[in-house]
Amino acid sequence: MGNFKRVVELWPVHVQTVGQMQEHKTAIAAVCETCRTWMKVDLEAIIQLRGRSYSLIDQRGRCRVWQCTGKAYFMWSPGKGVPFRPLVSERGARARMFSVADRPPEPDDDPPPPRPPRPSRPAPPPGVDAEAWERADERERRRLVRLARG
Repeated sequence: MGNFKRVVELWPVHVQTVGQMQEHKTAIAAVCETCRTWMKVDLEAIIQLRGRSYSLIDQRGRCRVWQCTGKAYFMWSPGKGVPFRPLVSERGARARMFSVADRPPEPDDDPPPPRPPRPSRPAPPPGVDAEAWERADERERRRLVRLARG
């Protein structure tokens, strides 16, 4: 088998960016993988949100059908009477097939940095219980010292 990492997919100019799609009047649709619903895509809205250089190749969006949790991919057609083709590349399909979210987390080789030491509390004065001194706040400590002095 050949090495597919070196293969470059060439896309027509009129589907590389949403700006080019708008200029060439390319028909764009979103198709949900779960419910198989076709939805018309508003390129002007995408241009307003993402800019003219944004590409829909290998992009996914959530389905707009009520209570459908599927993801929609984009399809394109250069004009009427021409069948729609998916805007999905082999690289994108492989990335979804072996996505990072599905992969178990890799072990971390670097140990976490050591936590800074706790600031040491002063030792209790003579005659004061160490446990009571540790639990006490500043005001209570003054009271404990007064009681120890008599």
